Amino acid sequence: MTSSATTDVTIELSPQEARFCDLLDEFAKEGRKKIKCPDVEVEIPEVECRIAGGWVRDKLLGLPSSDLDITLSTCAGYPFAVAFTKYLTTLPLDPPIPIRSIGKVNANPDQSKHLETATTSIMGLECDFVQLRSEVYADGSRIPSEIRIGTPEEDALRRDITINTLFYNVHTRLIEDHTRLGLSDMANKLVRTPLDPLQTFRDDPLRVLRCVRFASRFGYELVDELKEAVKNEEILGELSHKIHPSILSQFKKTETPSAQPETTAALTASEATNGTAVGSVAKVSAKHLWLACALMPCRGGVVKDKKKEVSLMEAVIREGLKLGNVDVGAVTRLFSAASKLSSPQYEGIEDTIIRSKLGNLLRDPSINDSTIDTHWSTSLLFSCILDILPLYKQTGNLQDLGVLEVIDRYNAFVNRIEELGLPAAIQEKPRLDGNEINALLKLKPSPLTRILLQEVITWQLDHPQSTREECQEWLLQRQREGTLPTVEEPVKHKKGNHAGKGGKEEEEKRKKAKKA
Repeated sequence: MTSSATTDVTIELSPQEARFCDLLDEFAKEGRKKIKCPDVEVEIPEVECRIAGGWVRDKLLGLPSSDLDITLSTCAGYPFAVAFTKYLTTLPLDPPIPIRSIGKVNANPDQSKHLETATTSIMGLECDFVQLRSEVYADGSRIPSEIRIGTPEEDALRRDITINTLFYNVHTRLIEDHTRLGLSDMANKLVRTPLDPLQTFRDDPLRVLRCVRFASRFGYELVDELKEAVKNEEILGELSHKIHPSILSQFKKTETPSAQPETTAALTASEATNGTAVGSVAKVSAKHLWLACALMPCRGGVVKDKKKEVSLMEAVIREGLKLGNVDVGAVTRLFSAASKLSSPQYEGIEDTIIRSKLGNLLRDPSINDSTIDTHWSTSLLFSCILDILPLYKQTGNLQDLGVLEVIDRYNAFVNRIEELGLPAAIQEKPRLDGNEINALLKLKPSPLTRILLQEVITWQLDHPQSTREECQEWLLQRQREGTLPTVEEPVKHKKGNHAGKGGKEEEEKRKKAKKA
């Protein structure tokens, strides 16, 4: 690293991020010497740790991000992650630091993974650990023919656009700009490739789509040389030849994705919700909303991945865009939630139970789940966009009466949710948990416990001022009245000859049918 690459720019860390960087710095400097890991073969050498790419960019733009790509100067990702997480478990902290088990992505030349990567979650931060690398491409393939250990500059230059090449040095707490263009392009709102765009796109035509995607996402402008490269006939041919067949040739539906530009229509439809009730309350992840809109034409498609089939949307996210589980899950949940929220209404629901009906709908994990960063307002916004989409595609007019009626319906729904105080209510814990319900009613743990827990949640949604004691009395009264729900126990057949003649005859029939 040359001195000119180090800037005087830093970023404001959250307390969680600051603590993580402190621990990573401590481990890299001294903590690694105290840890012996018999399950990995190498000892951790002196190492520099940097957070790379998207997280740095988003922090500088003031956007939320919890995905950290940590590059290591002298060590492979897996042994470092094993030793680092073991070090964290030895610290005398109460409560201990939450750590998820480590996943290992092995080197795989066919998938452009020539260096192993370790993935885990530490303190709620999704972390990938990998060694700095450089890449060499062969003609006719977007998969690097050679990936080797590299310097920070080489690692930066291999990336798609300059605003994604910035590093945050965990030890100095400063930004490193090894292309000398990342910070200035961000300030000037420009999209530029670190190296010659023609060669960059020849190496991997998918980068054309990524450049356009980032320009659209942030409202940036493509630099002139990149615009010319995007229009180059050779690049357009390579894009069609290398990218589309790898996905669409395995498309299992009889029809191919619609030629209708659904992506553009969906993004335009989303503009119609700006300033509306649903748009103003939505806690939107711009990245995941954009992804979901971009993948509209892929809905319902499947591709064959080795011996199993996966959705076309997942294949594009993983193999096309090289994104991970968090992004696959977020987009999948948006589509799942939309199927449950489409054309929302509360008319026809009795006023006495409307609160629990709407509350239980919003508590659906695909619609709202704070543990996986899913929020009901974002789910509603995407559902609104999908409901607007067919109308906008017909008229091309966001002021069309049908479009406005859809927006009015969602606005009324959001207003009703807020009037009922449901945003806070759906986050409340049940007045009684499963163990407390079983103890109160003198029941053994069984499938009935989950049903009774849902009964408690429904009751407290309809009785928002209720106390724990009132909930207990309500359950006991229902038990005395015999109005509690029941669950039929499955029939258990004894072993041996006690199944009876009928049972033997049925078994013989099944055997004969199987032979036939």
